[in-house]
Amino acid sequence: MPPNPNYFQLHELGRHLVHSSEAIDVALTSFRSLILQHESFMTEHVPKSSEYRIPFLRTHELLNFHLTILSSLRFRSLALQARLGNEIGLVSPGAKPLFARKLIPCVVVQSGWSIQQ
Repeated sequence: MPPNPNYFQLHELGRHLVHSSEAIDVALTSFRSLILQHESFMTEHVPKSSEYRIPFLRTHELLNFHLTILSSLRFRSLALQARLGNEIGLVSPGAKPLFARKLIPCVVVQSGWSIQQ
């Protein structure tokens, strides 16, 4: 018996993956800005020799750690999009879904991606 794929569900899943990647990109941009603001505040208002600098440095390390986690989530999201595109290509070789197209770096949005047809 031939497979009976649910194309609608596959495309819905892909659409949600694209939205998730976009949300992660926005979060990354915001987090990078937060880290820069924290660093700027620390540089301007906390003397290097001050004992109060240690908590700021620890906070900065934690912010960078969470930035790394968000970056990893972004890579996972992009990988899931590619895998789903492969699955859809397997069951519908003629289809070229939006999220399965080649991803290229986007100049307009920092650390974003655009779709190339």
